Amino acid sequence: MKRIFLSFALLFCTSFVLFSQEKDSVITEVIIGTPIKPDTFKKNAVFLELGGNAAFYSLNYERLNKLSDNLKLSYGAGLEFIRMDFSQDIGVGSRGGKSNILIITPAVNLLFGRDKYYFEAGTSTGLFYIFPVAQTFRVGYRYQGEKVLFRVGFTPIFSFPYDGKIDYEFFWAGISLGYTF
Repeated sequence: MKRIFLSFALLFCTSFVLFSQEKDSVITEVIIGTPIKPDTFKKNAVFLELGGNAAFYSLNYERLNKLSDNLKLSYGAGLEFIRMDFSQDIGVGSRGGKSNILIITPAVNLLFGRDKYYFEAGTSTGLFYIFPVAQTFRVGYRYQGEKVLFRVGFTPIFSFPYDGKIDYEFFWAGISLGYTF
């Protein structure tokens, strides 16, 4: 009787250890013999965007979170460095001469789709010290493969000066190409 009990206890303990592996593919490979393909979803991306959230171009970093099989959330920021001529009064005060401006564009997007093909919708805020805040919205297409990121979208820009009324509307578009890792 003790041998039977000891045999069952040993069998139970070894099967418990077998099922406590971190990856499902290990369990499937041991039990069934067919490995599960690991998830190839890349969470990080760096890309160059022409137009889009920034005025002319931006260099961006983005992080993606998988909310479900069909829905993902991306958040990140872009940088644009431009040189502007302030010889005219731009409403905030005349500075005179040319100045370098660094524009930061934090962005949040929702991605709807499967595999590598997504519909993308989101928003971004242009942060720069001389102008009022510019808000950009995005509606577009996104392809995200194992190494390549491609995006194209309609990105209207609205300026909100300090009084809260819309100062200007600018209908814009953007195209992005980058690397995922």
